[in-house]
Amino acid sequence: MIVADETPAFKVIKESIIELLPESSIILFGSMARHDHSDDSDYDLMIITKDFHDNKQIRLFKSLIRKKLAHNHIPADIIIQSKEEVELKKKITGHIVRQAIMEGIPLTSGDENSFKQLQS
Repeated sequence: MIVADETPAFKVIKESIIELLPESSIILFGSMARHDHSDDSDYDLMIITKDFHDNKQIRLFKSLIRKKLAHNHIPADIIIQSKEEVELKKKITGHIVRQAIMEGIPLTSGDENSFKQLQS
């Protein structure tokens, strides 16, 4: 399992997310994970939380994270799902959660084992 290298952008991403959602896992997917990104590409991030959050909470978390990242000139698309939601959606062909699980890279080394379990 490859864990994303510790670049300044990844460090800011991790710190920004963990500050708000400390028990979450962070998965990078999309063009950045595939290494076929361009200068205009954004970071596609799936944040997997231990607990379920309602839509209002999710919108708030996404807004706060995007503001922190934008302050550091890091464009990002963010998906926030509970582990239970990911378990259900990863089986749906064509679902963005499935895509993130299939091609994603964990941003923290502690996520490797839980990420392998999600892929099975």
